[in-house]
Amino acid sequence: MSIDRLPGKSARSGQEIPAGMSKGRLDLMVLQSMARKMAVTLHTLEQSDEANLPLSYSFEGLRRRQHRMIIFAPHELLAPEEICFVGFVSRRSRAAEQHIIDEIFNADKLMLADIAHIPGLLSYSSLELHAGIWYNLVLFRDPSVKLHVKSGETHRHAAHQLSPAYYEWIRLHNGTLSGGLTRPEWRLKSTKYYRFAGSQQPPIIRELNYETCTGAC
Repeated sequence: MSIDRLPGKSARSGQEIPAGMSKGRLDLMVLQSMARKMAVTLHTLEQSDEANLPLSYSFEGLRRRQHRMIIFAPHELLAPEEICFVGFVSRRSRAAEQHIIDEIFNADKLMLADIAHIPGLLSYSSLELHAGIWYNLVLFRDPSVKLHVKSGETHRHAAHQLSPAYYEWIRLHNGTLSGGLTRPEWRLKSTKYYRFAGSQQPPIIRELNYETCTGAC
């Protein structure tokens, strides 16, 4: 579930950076691993498979980690052109009630059905690295796709109504991937860090811009 704008307090680069934001580079390593798995999958596709787009896959990795991917545009992912990515890393609150958990997973299914029709969306993949800690990677052609996703009713409901009661924290990474999945060069541009304190309070939001910060990055 991708959330790029929530109400709350904000701090820009140069101010205090929470410890969680320093994990941006480590997060990128996990996202890169997810992308490599997608590239391997793409290279094994038969021509007949592309008649059934989007393509959906589910894998079980080490320690029964669940990894799923949905591929909307195989050829564009492998083309040597720059694409954009959003990496959404989150931890579920230990206090999240079951009905909120059910609503989040239902919203996730609805949103996946909605975004399947958005031009320029290339792929969506998710990995549960540890219990309650999810990595989501969205690849798309240009920033306008992200705006289209955020404007959806399901996304807005999840971001503003469900997230404060469901998440403990979120790290939202934005960047570009030149060379496609065949010759990837990753560039992490910014990270937004959301810390939630319960459903009755807005999250604290901090933003780190890797293009302007110095040694703290």
